Amino acid sequence: MEALADKLNMTCPICGKRFHLKPSKAKADNNHYCSRPCHNLAKKEYQKGSGNHQYGLRGPLNPTWKGGTRLSSYGYKLVQCPDHPFAWKKSGYVFEHRLVAEKYLLTDENSVTINGKRYLSPDYVVHHINEDKLDNRVENLAVMTELEHQKIHGKEKAKHQAHDTAGRFSATGGMTY
Repeated sequence: MEALADKLNMTCPICGKRFHLKPSKAKADNNHYCSRPCHNLAKKEYQKGSGNHQYGLRGPLNPTWKGGTRLSSYGYKLVQCPDHPFAWKKSGYVFEHRLVAEKYLLTDENSVTINGKRYLSPDYVVHHINEDKLDNRVENLAVMTELEHQKIHGKEKAKHQAHDTAGRFSATGGMTY
């Protein structure tokens, strides 16, 4: 009976703590840890580098690849372009409408040259004419300064606000006296 108790008492390879394991669990595999934190530390170690089954599989080669596009929290389509100089540094994504504008709407005024290639200057914005954030057709896009863009949206905002008899904006849309 003593030999069975010794066999079931395991030693954690991470922290060295001794623990009891059911016989059915002990037969399953050779990797046993005393706790979830010890298991996580071991997993972090054996998943590094070439021990990871997805090591070196970047982009479309990786089975979890989702195509390199996603939606931003503001509803704009993003495309993964990690080599783009204005890409979000952490994720490597760029707004698709800016990429379309760089391909078709660049002028000497609104472009900047970096390493021999022209890009849309960060001083300019791309306006969606029909206000559909996902409609990135060339004919729906216009490149302009931030001030011009604010004027366009300021006029649209003013259309939707009502005035009182003194010409002041009214939150209710009705007349106030």
